[in-house]
Amino acid sequence: MNRIILFVMLCCIFSSSSSEDLHLVGVGEYKELSSTYYYGALYSDSLKGDVKSFLDSSSNKKLVMRVVKDKISPRRFYRLWIQTLAINNTESNLNKYEDDILSFTYMLKGSLKRGDEVTIEVKSGDTIARVNGRNIKTFKKPGFINVVLRGWVGRHPPTSSFKDSLLGVDKSTQQQHLLEYRSLFPEKDRYKEIDKWNEKIIVAKVDKKTDGDAIKKDVQIPVPTSLKKVDTDIVVSKKIIKSTPKPTSVQKDNSVLIASKIQPKTTSKVTKKKSTAEQEIQNKYTISQLRYLQKANVAYYKNLIKHAGKYTKYPKRALRYKQSGYVKVSVEIDSSGKVLNAFVLDKSKYSLLNSAALKSTLKASPFPRMPKLISENKFEFTVPFNFKAN
Repeated sequence: MNRIILFVMLCCIFSSSSSEDLHLVGVGEYKELSSTYYYGALYSDSLKGDVKSFLDSSSNKKLVMRVVKDKISPRRFYRLWIQTLAINNTESNLNKYEDDILSFTYMLKGSLKRGDEVTIEVKSGDTIARVNGRNIKTFKKPGFINVVLRGWVGRHPPTSSFKDSLLGVDKSTQQQHLLEYRSLFPEKDRYKEIDKWNEKIIVAKVDKKTDGDAIKKDVQIPVPTSLKKVDTDIVVSKKIIKSTPKPTSVQKDNSVLIASKIQPKTTSKVTKKKSTAEQEIQNKYTISQLRYLQKANVAYYKNLIKHAGKYTKYPKRALRYKQSGYVKVSVEIDSSGKVLNAFVLDKSKYSLLNSAALKSTLKASPFPRMPKLISENKFEFTVPFNFKAN
């Protein structure tokens, strides 16, 4: 009976995509510990060659994210995406699509709720992001969808099982994932709520001189140096850890913008519609300041990974048995770099490697201090460990 239901559902999916010749490649479940955040689905008109070739190709693709959690706030959405985009894209791509990544990660004007659907697809050369079918953002630069897709199926995916399911490699989970994925629908009132996101908020004109001075004079934002020298892949091969160069000036705490010098842009009272709390946070800074804040986040994240690599050791027993695997550890630190919480987010099939990754993370505490520009009490990040027994 289940096979018949699955067959009918697949027919519906393929028929709904036939106008664009897109077919379902796979459905993956993203979860942390026992909590599922969302199901992701990948559609394409072609899946030829290896993953790298697919990511670099101009084939039509569509990414769909259906929310399982009761709520995903704009801040959580940002954190779910920014680090995985940063670690899976090259420096040149991060620079080329800098504004698009900024717009994408900050595109929510309210929280996502259970059943909500986020889609990213290409239309007439543009990459369009929609929430529950409503256009939210349009990205004009060709190939941006591949930048987003790398966050899901690049070298360091959210989890290895999520990547394998999206690419259809793991067949054992597809039936259950597909049934769950197809059972998620937005609540009726969500369509009207998302429509409100696109309503223009009338704001009185801001004194341009004040805003300009905040950037040019008071802030004096330094241009971050290149990130290409920062190694983002902790590869443990036998007893040798992949070497990492000396930190660039971006990674130093005193080279990053001091938060107390940031002058939030002043806006007058909204005359038509009050913004949400999350919008107020986003409206606090100018686009230029948000851009540098994001660069600071990315630079700091890569510096944290480099630091963790210094404390990573290949377990001797695992090396003796030639055990290899990919492990991802989720970490939370305070502003001083002290580890507050850490757990294995993505396990390998070998307990020795999982334990080694967690122990290495804890041993690396304290991590580098949080740059003052970030100005938060806690910082969450993930550390990927790629154990390879040569």
